[in-house]
Amino acid sequence: MRKAGGRAYSQACELLYASAYLPSQRLLVGWSPWRGRRPLPPPEALPEHLRGLERRYYWESEGLPAEVIRELNDGAELVAHNGDAFDSLVWRALGYPETTWADTVHLVRRASLPASLDAACREVYPDLGKDSAGRARLLRHTSPQARRGRPDGEFADPSPTAMRAIARYCDLDALITAALWDALRLGDPHPDDAVLAIHRKIDARGVPIDGDYARRLSAAEMRITESAVSEALAAGLPRSALTSPQQLRAWLSERGVDLADAQADTLRATTSTDAAVGAAIRARLAHANVVRSKLDALAARTCPDGRLRGCLAYYG
Repeated sequence: MRKAGGRAYSQACELLYASAYLPSQRLLVGWSPWRGRRPLPPPEALPEHLRGLERRYYWESEGLPAEVIRELNDGAELVAHNGDAFDSLVWRALGYPETTWADTVHLVRRASLPASLDAACREVYPDLGKDSAGRARLLRHTSPQARRGRPDGEFADPSPTAMRAIARYCDLDALITAALWDALRLGDPHPDDAVLAIHRKIDARGVPIDGDYARRLSAAEMRITESAVSEALAAGLPRSALTSPQQLRAWLSERGVDLADAQADTLRATTSTDAAVGAAIRARLAHANVVRSKLDALAARTCPDGRLRGCLAYYG
């Protein structure tokens, strides 16, 4: 998802598990197409009004639970952390009904808190945070795992025990979001609401990108890098020195060039009549250049209509 962005990722995703806290019913609902087991209760560090909730789980089911549908029919707004950039996109890709969303990333930033859900939560509730063990289990089932004969890896089917840990992680995320929403009164009117609405409209419209041009520039950068690296290797530079500042400085020192560091500004300011030294410096600068990775990310994150979305940060 980091390479392609939430929009492209959401188009090819499948549901692993979803969780929703319904405050009007004091109910936590979870659903998944996989078999699972009832997770352990949420931690006692939650605010008192979020403890002792009724919990219902619907395993081997991808459809929205009736409890959630009733809330939507009554006009409920969905709240999620990163809702604009991920949750709402996945929701739409799964064919769930259109509805309105509030993204707490924008709102906690506006409250001068970190954008990270875990960091923002710990600012308000020092003893409460995301479930690190559950996150590790979740990542194992949302990333392809290497298998013999499958160099690109494949997704592992979760066991009921794995789903139990994943469900607890997602449930806690929903409750942490609710705790911040309530403690910071994020749903209250704010003088900056109109600015946030404009921000969301601009992001939804997107920025036009010439993807073909970005790909051509990336290809040109790759040719420049390959040429510089080939020249340096032919001059005797070890390939490992391209990525190791210590090895590069040691190699240059052997040729009479002593550097305090291998930062780009230092390398650019270095002069030498030794052609091998010049080749090594050009190779290091080209190899460390981030232009190509940024161009590739730009092309990968551009939507099919040629516009880039999800690239603007509201309030910092």
